[in-house]
Amino acid sequence: MPSDLSEFIQTISIHNTHEHLWKESSFITGKPDVLSLLFSCYLVGDLTTAGASQDAMYALGATTNPDILSRFNGIKDAWEHCKHTGYGETPQWVAKRYFGIEDISAESIAAAQEKLPELWDKGYLYKLLKEDANYDHVQIDDFCFACHPDPAGPDFFLYDIAWASLIKGDIDLGSLYEESGIEITDLESYR
Repeated sequence: MPSDLSEFIQTISIHNTHEHLWKESSFITGKPDVLSLLFSCYLVGDLTTAGASQDAMYALGATTNPDILSRFNGIKDAWEHCKHTGYGETPQWVAKRYFGIEDISAESIAAAQEKLPELWDKGYLYKLLKEDANYDHVQIDDFCFACHPDPAGPDFFLYDIAWASLIKGDIDLGSLYEESGIEITDLESYR
């Protein structure tokens, strides 16, 4: 029986300020892939720590390979070790809620893949996040310095300041110049 607290939680609007989400145009390009929907973001670190090889992780994310069974089987043992972590709980919840999967297995995921459309409808990601998940807005991380507004929802898909590449020294000086008009030639001009 739902409590007042659970009912309240269902009504709150979430402000997602850090997630590596796609712009809608990137999300709806190409055939939907159940493995990339379930096993992405920080769960990749748990799978790797749990023993998934680099080749298996690459195969898992290879959305152009339609062999769902072999792609999942490469990380199956690692999945068993990390499915109860915080990051492991999310794909289980998503699998149950959106695909009707009670237990994630190669067979259940392959069956879910068969039910996916050839392409997502335009507006699907916005509707899923805004209406179903009740997000007020999300941050988009294009892993580039200039992350331009997403026309699918300019007040919803907001820019995530991508400092990681700047901090690592992986700086595209040409892009910085195009965006700011400031030419970086040395440390002093980088300030």
